[in-house]
Amino acid sequence: MARIFGTPRVVSLAVPLAFARGMPALAGAHITRIEITRVESPTFEGTAFADVGPYEKLVGRAFGDIDPNDPHNRTIPDIALAPRNERGMVEYSMDIHILRPAYRFAGNRRILFDINNRGNNFSFGPRSS
Repeated sequence: MARIFGTPRVVSLAVPLAFARGMPALAGAHITRIEITRVESPTFEGTAFADVGPYEKLVGRAFGDIDPNDPHNRTIPDIALAPRNERGMVEYSMDIHILRPAYRFAGNRRILFDINNRGNNFSFGPRSS
């Protein structure tokens, strides 16, 4: 079982399935990389849950870019004034928290995700950095 410890690790994603699955295609935003900065294993003070057992929490940041010329993005305030990268895209980042079974074979292959809004993280309790 591979674990991530110590310095932040960068994970490249070809398809950001964790963020895109089940969400309507409203705009052309892309997750370009994820940095995991901390692993809490086990989390929840080691509490075991039914047949799954203990969980671990991965904390980090997701980075992406969005096309300021996409008509779906016109509702983003001041996007026309935002700095652009070399491909003409506007870059963004967000905090991420991932919960997964410490013993992944025991999980049900489902994902719980929450879209945070202005730093408010409702599914995983108060914001922790």
